[in-house]
Amino acid sequence: MASSAAHVPGPNPQAIARYSAIIVPLIITAIVGWASYVTIVQVAVYRLLQRYHQRAAAIAVIVLYSVSLFMAALCYLRLLQTVWTNPAYLPLGRTKADERRRKSRGRIRRKLRGKHEREAEEGGHLDGGSDVTANDPDLGWGLEQHAEKIRNLEAFRPKEVFVCDYEGMPIWCEKCACWKPDRAHHSSDVGRCVRRLDHFCPWVGGVVSETTMKFFIQFTFYAAFLAVFVLVTDAAVLAKDRHNDYGTNAQLAVLLGFSGLFTLFSTGIFGNTLHMALSNLTSIEAINKGNNTYHLSVLVTPVWYRGDTNEYPFRTTSYPGAPGATYAILFTHPGDNPWDVGWFGNLKSVLGESVLDWWVPLRYGPCTTHDSLESDFPMGKAVDDLKKEAAGF
Repeated sequence: MASSAAHVPGPNPQAIARYSAIIVPLIITAIVGWASYVTIVQVAVYRLLQRYHQRAAAIAVIVLYSVSLFMAALCYLRLLQTVWTNPAYLPLGRTKADERRRKSRGRIRRKLRGKHEREAEEGGHLDGGSDVTANDPDLGWGLEQHAEKIRNLEAFRPKEVFVCDYEGMPIWCEKCACWKPDRAHHSSDVGRCVRRLDHFCPWVGGVVSETTMKFFIQFTFYAAFLAVFVLVTDAAVLAKDRHNDYGTNAQLAVLLGFSGLFTLFSTGIFGNTLHMALSNLTSIEAINKGNNTYHLSVLVTPVWYRGDTNEYPFRTTSYPGAPGATYAILFTHPGDNPWDVGWFGNLKSVLGESVLDWWVPLRYGPCTTHDSLESDFPMGKAVDDLKKEAAGF
């Protein structure tokens, strides 16, 4: 008797992401609460103030720790609030129901196959049957995807410069049934396309994107400062206790280990994230950045015409949303970053124009504004050079 092993489905990445986005912030809160007790009570009060009578040092530790913790907590709460209320998800297309359809395709196919086999047994032959083809869920889904693309293309209003595919079409996401603007990517962790997606971070409860990148940088900075401060303070008090033959307190020893671990973790993340911001790159764009090439659709202006001919040395296209306009399909040189506007301009595009914006997590960064007719994000020297090269001057 033949037997088949039951298929055991693997873990759902989106479910794991949802649960980790809830559990991990709670774990962080618990650890920080315990660390605050040890730092303020055990280190500052019991030791610096009462045991060693260093009143000024105790006050300095309490004040500096409290201010740093307040700023880190403020950034973290602002980050969580933005992740949950405005994570920069792109609107889903009208065929989002395709997700349920895709999940049910296997079940539908099995039902059709069972019906087909029963008919074959009853009729004594295997009927070629057009029912399976006519009711093929893959075919229906593909037709609806095509219709959705046509509808969205007619409503698509192109910028003067935007990222396209090889044929000049804007980038289409089949899973979300929508055109993706510049720097948007589909996140398998949340099952959505996200503007300027950097990565999914369970430590902050969701995706780091254009709306959260500023607050993420601020949080990792204050968290790194706090971790270093606790590490140095705790190590100094432990050394002082040992020097005065008080032995090693278990809570201070554990805090030393935690603060050392968090120092390595937070400073590493902050340094990497700051480097990305200075380069105007996301974690996704940084992958193989030395060889990356972008296809750009660029509006052709009258100055591009050469003499009396309308022939161009590049392919052109047009869009229903921009009647009468001609767009050139250009290719960046390998390693060029179209959005690099200089390290200072790159940093301001994320953190803001004023010094207050750099330190206080209130307003969104300028990179969340897309009302320019030229492009979704300011273009840099690489695009200017590309235009000049294409126009012949």
